[in-house]
Amino acid sequence: MHGRAEVPSASGNGCGSIVLYRRGADGSDTDTLYDSHEAGGDVTIFWILPDYFDSRQDKSSWLEMARELQLLGWKVRILAVRSSAAAANYDDLVHYHKVPRIPFLFRWLALACSCLHIIRHRDSDSVVILNQDALWFLPVMRLAGLRRVHLDIRTLPVRMRGFKSWLDEVLFWKLPMRLLARRADTFSFITEPLRKAVQTQFGVNFLPYCIWQSGVNTTLFHGSGYRRSPDGTFRLFYHGQLISTRGLGEVLEGLASAQFPREVHFDIVGDGADRQALEQRSQALGLSNSVHFHGYFPYEQVVERIANADCCICPLPDLPEWRVSSPLKVLEYLACEKPVILTPMLAHTEVATDLPSVFWTRGYAPADFSRAIVEVIETLARGDVDCRSGRQRIVDNFRWTSHAQRLSKLLLETTKQGGAGAADTGNDTRRRDGEIRQD
Repeated sequence: MHGRAEVPSASGNGCGSIVLYRRGADGSDTDTLYDSHEAGGDVTIFWILPDYFDSRQDKSSWLEMARELQLLGWKVRILAVRSSAAAANYDDLVHYHKVPRIPFLFRWLALACSCLHIIRHRDSDSVVILNQDALWFLPVMRLAGLRRVHLDIRTLPVRMRGFKSWLDEVLFWKLPMRLLARRADTFSFITEPLRKAVQTQFGVNFLPYCIWQSGVNTTLFHGSGYRRSPDGTFRLFYHGQLISTRGLGEVLEGLASAQFPREVHFDIVGDGADRQALEQRSQALGLSNSVHFHGYFPYEQVVERIANADCCICPLPDLPEWRVSSPLKVLEYLACEKPVILTPMLAHTEVATDLPSVFWTRGYAPADFSRAIVEVIETLARGDVDCRSGRQRIVDNFRWTSHAQRLSKLLLETTKQGGAGAADTGNDTRRRDGEIRQD
């Protein structure tokens, strides 16, 4: 598995030493060694997220990383928008802007509010973490004297239908990445395959950089193990954004076209652009009584829904945007000691190969999902599923503590140097498998 041997265990407070790879003055790659116990030194990080934070199903990436960075000595403020006046600010970790819901202008207004907030509250050492959306405001931040800007890329554009999706990809991916990405000081990516894909698309060597994958709060997502439903039904579970390219439609067809040893109920938690279409598809397939759309649940309450499941599923198809991802929900399911049905795409095989609690589909067709569901039901009936090794893999490799230590070391390098501004525009595509490693 990529990088597994290089991820420090999160069970202790330290992680040895970290090597950061960066471009030397002569154009060569140089190593810089930092002690892992160096902290943020009370420097403020402004983390821009131009979206409704309180209703995001995947907010843990920002929330948990921010908490861990605080433990490492940084002051962290997430700048976002809320959909409800009652939204939690998580002990002042999140600062909300009031932004009107105006189509096509919402994101621009959210970004402008974040930029103004940073300019008003910054100090000479402040660090800004932004994604590709906020790159348009990077020149303004530079003019305001901000010298430490970190670009964090979590995903490729997700394919969706319609003119707005195409326009978003142009305005908030292709143009800002091509015109402004190289002006950031440091970079991070969710996986090495994502970094390579972005580097190939835009012809930029992003240095210095680190990889921080999805992680799990293993205290919150605790092992609940397998327990049969009191009514004898088999409960399948999924949570996340409901869009057409996540394979959920194929799962519905698989449920409608097969006979199972036990009555199957499919619980779906989350919301998204295609929720109504999926609900209509479920009804058309005659699944109204067995497929349940529960809508959005707060991040902290999802674990309760997972605990009630017999098995969880992540049916992602083999598309470029999923292939280079780090599947957060899969890690959470494994941490909860649940059997999991997965498709055989790269992002899944990178984290779950050889686990006895993972049941692999042969492909991505409805019949592949129904076949896997039957296999899980029959295996659970025999009582020979070991889910503890799945949780142990998460504890050893995917806790937020180790990811935050990686990012902290990279930001600390920038703080020491006063801003790197070091993206290389050459075409060097040599393999760098240990961009940050434990020595």
